[in-house]
Amino acid sequence: MGRAMATWFRRWQLLALLIGPVFLTLGLTAAANYYSHRVTVDGYKAASQRHVDTIRAGFEANEVSTQTLHLIQTIAEEINARRAGLRGPDDWPAFRQGQQVALALQQGRLQTLLETEQDLGRQQALRQALVLMADLERFLAQSDRLMSQPLDAVNRELLASRNTSLRYALQLQQFNEAMSTEAVAHLKESEFVAESHSWRSTVISGAGLLVAAGIWAVVALVLARRLEVLDNALRQLAQDNGHGAHGFDAVQHIARAHNPLTSTLARSVLTLQQVQTERDEAQVALREREQLFATIVQQAPAGIVLIERTTLRLLRFNEAACRSLGYHADEFAALTLRDLALGPREHAAELAEEVFAGKGVEFETRTPTKEGTPQDFWVSMKPLFLPGRDCISVICVESRAKLSQASRPKLSH
Repeated sequence: MGRAMATWFRRWQLLALLIGPVFLTLGLTAAANYYSHRVTVDGYKAASQRHVDTIRAGFEANEVSTQTLHLIQTIAEEINARRAGLRGPDDWPAFRQGQQVALALQQGRLQTLLETEQDLGRQQALRQALVLMADLERFLAQSDRLMSQPLDAVNRELLASRNTSLRYALQLQQFNEAMSTEAVAHLKESEFVAESHSWRSTVISGAGLLVAAGIWAVVALVLARRLEVLDNALRQLAQDNGHGAHGFDAVQHIARAHNPLTSTLARSVLTLQQVQTERDEAQVALREREQLFATIVQQAPAGIVLIERTTLRLLRFNEAACRSLGYHADEFAALTLRDLALGPREHAAELAEEVFAGKGVEFETRTPTKEGTPQDFWVSMKPLFLPGRDCISVICVESRAKLSQASRPKLSH
């Protein structure tokens, strides 16, 4: 269970290492794009809001001017109508009071515009408009006495009120023109802000992409460097059996790093080096043992022969074996068990099977040498099982005692 969990953890680590930089790049780019988009939108909204406020203030001033002029025109018409007898004087106080309320409302709207205005020139225009509106209020408050004054006096008062209204309208017209100019400036500013923020958005997105690409490049370079070290280590293993210390010190450093990809590969390389080193040491030890045993066998005074079970050919033998029967090595290699005449020639195959039937045989026998001279031997034959084939290990020791006849082989169990 613990090993399975560790395997899954390493897999997730490897997956995170491979796709992490990609998601990091996408995330940084998306964050930069979102930030630049928000900056652009907020800047454009702020500029647009100033533009809208400017236009709204201009419309408000124009509406106040129109309402005020209409109010003064209505008062003048009512005064003339009552002096001409078209209307009675009884409802005049109520009419005047209503007009005073309407005029006060327009004055309040101008005062609100003045409080919210920040430009000094436009503030001055609004203050002058309020002064003229105060003159109009005084005209309205004194309009009762115009009912009893001569026509010339009434006309002079009405003319004066119209002049005041015109100057009032001119002041508000100046304010409107200033507001229109500012509205155009705000529109241009909005376009400039949008363009500048768009450029800034591009710069931020590009910077975010460059940063993400830089991070990915650093990760890729580190990974490539470590893979190059591992590749060199594998080449060294293939060429000089991995005995160089410097390259494998770097591999050990990579193996100790907390990197699920390269550290795992580095540990595999170190394991391969250890296995190869152990194999090389085992091969050296095996060659030493083979050389030792070959030396011992060649120096042994007794003849030692290795015979194949199926063909009865002589696979290997030492110098004492061929010398004891008077053969050269190449001549002796061409013989078989039948030629050695270790017992009756026709029973050589049966003798081989008898060896494998038990644990081997031991016997004394007499066999002719190459010159035909009989020679007595003590023979020990044991089964030997090699990979892929069965063999017979034979040891022959010359016997000094002359046997009257070849004794029959006897089984040694």
